[in-house]
Amino acid sequence: MVVRVVTRGLIVGPARATVVLTLLALGGAALLLRPDRATTDRRDVTVIAGSDAVATTRVAGSVAAPAPAIAPVAAQRPRPTVATAALVHATADTRVMDQAAAVQPRDPRGAAIERRVETTFRAQAAIADARDVVVTCTVTLCEVAGRTGADPATARSALRSGRLLEAMAALGYSSGPDEAAASNDGTAFVMYLNREI
Repeated sequence: MVVRVVTRGLIVGPARATVVLTLLALGGAALLLRPDRATTDRRDVTVIAGSDAVATTRVAGSVAAPAPAIAPVAAQRPRPTVATAALVHATADTRVMDQAAAVQPRDPRGAAIERRVETTFRAQAAIADARDVVVTCTVTLCEVAGRTGADPATARSALRSGRLLEAMAALGYSSGPDEAAASNDGTAFVMYLNREI
């Protein structure tokens, strides 16, 4: 006997998926342990299409609660040119942060927190000639991007200075990844700060 489970288009949360897979595994084990059973009652498992994900499903004789609605993804914001220039040789971790800054909802504190982060950055960073500084704060992070005449190694060292990171911690942010890349007019840099909620 062959049991086939179709999952294409099925939308369930991690907890419900674990329950369904556990029930299916137990059902398969029962079939293996009871080879004398000739048929399977196919009404035990109902597979629903992705568009019907809010409908209830019947699994092993019980009715599951409606599937939760999936929150819409925020529209992607345009990326600051300076951040894009700094990410030329970025690691995978830094690119994840870049994507989060592009699609996450804006920090509910709005421009006020972005101004505070920029003011603190300018006062504490050892980058005296920082220019084109753009700060983007979302619900989980802040991205600080800009340009400097310093070389990339010096810029990255300044982004990791204890003085700057302590000042950002006082605002409720811990350090995250940073990048610096040589560009036509100096070095483009970007740093990410994780919001401590």
